[in-house]
Amino acid sequence: HDTAACQGPGFGAPQPWVSLGKGGTARFRVNTTADSVVSTVHYENGTDGRSSTFTLVCDEHANDTVFEYTGESPIRHYNFKITGNSTCLVSVRTPKKPSSSLSPGSILVLLFLGIVTLYLIVGVLYQRLARGATGTELLPHRDTWLSLPDLISDGLGFILSPCRSGKVPHRVSYEKL
Repeated sequence: HDTAACQGPGFGAPQPWVSLGKGGTARFRVNTTADSVVSTVHYENGTDGRSSTFTLVCDEHANDTVFEYTGESPIRHYNFKITGNSTCLVSVRTPKKPSSSLSPGSILVLLFLGIVTLYLIVGVLYQRLARGATGTELLPHRDTWLSLPDLISDGLGFILSPCRSGKVPHRVSYEKL
């Protein structure tokens, strides 16, 4: 029936329920000021020429939504006011300033980089002062870091070998089961 609002018996309605406006006739208007956002929705073509206007007052700090009937003026035009945070239009709200805090991912990356830096500094100092190392021998766990590229290559070759008809790289010598 496309009724946007209706009036029930006991409120001066001549019938049990009458339309105060059709949804398809909705006209929206938004007024923004520095302090508030007020929207209105107007509906027409209700029963016997009835119409209605809903004033939506944005109050972002309100806990409850307040609905009030504000009168009939002119005759057969019904006015309502709805105040609360549920009436705030997202698209016209004042944009909030972006937070200057770091995301969890950024914190993890910074933490990782800090740990790696600390590892290198402490490792180099230990190698130099405790072992008397010089040159590339200063790098902590030097042999592990130098063999890492070959270990990665062997691991990838092993993982991808089923995709290549069982061919395993020449450095890897696994027996078939």
